Amino acid sequence: MDSPTTQRPNKEIGRAFVNYHPSIWGEHFIAASPDVMQRLEAHKGRGEELKEVVRNMFSTVNDPLLEMNLIDAIQRLGVAYHFEMEIDKALGQMYDDHINGKDDGFDLLTLALQFRLLRQQGYNVSAGVFAKFKDDEGNFSSILSKDTHGLLSLYEAAFLGTHGDDILDEAITFTTVHLKSTLPHLSAPLTKLVELALEIPLHRRIERLQTRFYISIYEEDKERNDVLLEFAKLEFLRLQSLHQRDLRDISLWNRGDMDQLPDYMKVIFIALVDGVDAIEDELTGEGKSYRIYYLKEAIKDLAKAYLAEARWVSSGYVPTSEEYMKVALMSAVYPMLFVAFLIGMDEVVTKEVLEWAIHMPTMLRTCSIIARLMDDISSNKFEQERKHVSSSVECYMKEHGTSYEESIQKLREMVASGWKDINKECLKPTPVPTAVINVILNFTRVLEIIYQHRDGYTDASVETKEHIASLFVDPIPL
Repeated sequence: MDSPTTQRPNKEIGRAFVNYHPSIWGEHFIAASPDVMQRLEAHKGRGEELKEVVRNMFSTVNDPLLEMNLIDAIQRLGVAYHFEMEIDKALGQMYDDHINGKDDGFDLLTLALQFRLLRQQGYNVSAGVFAKFKDDEGNFSSILSKDTHGLLSLYEAAFLGTHGDDILDEAITFTTVHLKSTLPHLSAPLTKLVELALEIPLHRRIERLQTRFYISIYEEDKERNDVLLEFAKLEFLRLQSLHQRDLRDISLWNRGDMDQLPDYMKVIFIALVDGVDAIEDELTGEGKSYRIYYLKEAIKDLAKAYLAEARWVSSGYVPTSEEYMKVALMSAVYPMLFVAFLIGMDEVVTKEVLEWAIHMPTMLRTCSIIARLMDDISSNKFEQERKHVSSSVECYMKEHGTSYEESIQKLREMVASGWKDINKECLKPTPVPTAVINVILNFTRVLEIIYQHRDGYTDASVETKEHIASLFVDPIPL
């Protein structure tokens, strides 16, 4: 007898309806917004002028901590892509100095900041550098509890840990306790930095959303660099205008029908076909038509996963965790989204890179696992109110005989372990260019935000709406 994943489907699989909230934005993004363009025009040329001033700062800074703070601010303010060569050179020299022991005298704040910047850049700096901050009993020294800036720096650094970095796990526990206890006694802007860190650490935040938050925080910093701040604001405004234009184009997709499909699928399918055809036409003009094959294959794999889940629902089958994850990794959509993202990138994406991407590499697999688990944890109760495929929660409960709460805790531990795998894959040497690796990293960061309080895809009316508005709608004061 065929299993639920191989049996032939009925011509029409009944649909389970659910009460989703209506679209929040309506036709908001279809209408052009002249305000952003007018504000940009008023500052035309100023951005390029400020960019060169910031670039020159790399050649004038002569103190390790000041250099680290400059790089950190540039990255947090979302303008690091303008200074990749300068940052790469500075961190390369910093790593050489570390190897030669020139950072032995650094305090906690400086050493932790250096560790985070270097690991973010892919340098496999040993977590053992923090052993010197432990006491004779092997615990982090109680004296550190008075150094809030140092604690925050260590906390942020610790989330770049990989498997085996036990001292970083200890650091997260230690710093979390002390940052929470000292939080009521802090003042701005440190208060907001600690609050954001405890909510979601910097390494796991969406970069553009973090930039929106950090601009207002940096503005309150008495030691801020006003030139860098002004440049960051203008750049945010410029990108906001580009994103608004892109959203307007996306909102206009829709045409035709498809006779062989159920009515509810026709408009979706033809819009997908039209979109892929338009992409293929553009790629052909650029001599990159070979890329479209990989997108079509990724879409097929996604469709097969959806069909397998529909069969499970139809038959009432509860798969094993292994069966479930094999299908759910694809239905999490990230493998398809990753390929779709790659085909629009520049020459850094080659046929070899696409071959790597289409065969579910470790980092993409881990990202998809995190996506599926976080989705299931957040949406399980809501989804199971209707006829729905069993989630990883039900699969784990059935397979291991655990309670709902125990299963949720185990899945959260798997997510935390997955992040360590992600961090490991980001370290040099990487199998593909860093720009490609960063796409998966940023996909994983999206998950932390979307599923932080609820299933932000299904219910986009609260935090998700606020995040979208802050990035694409709300003006930033200059």
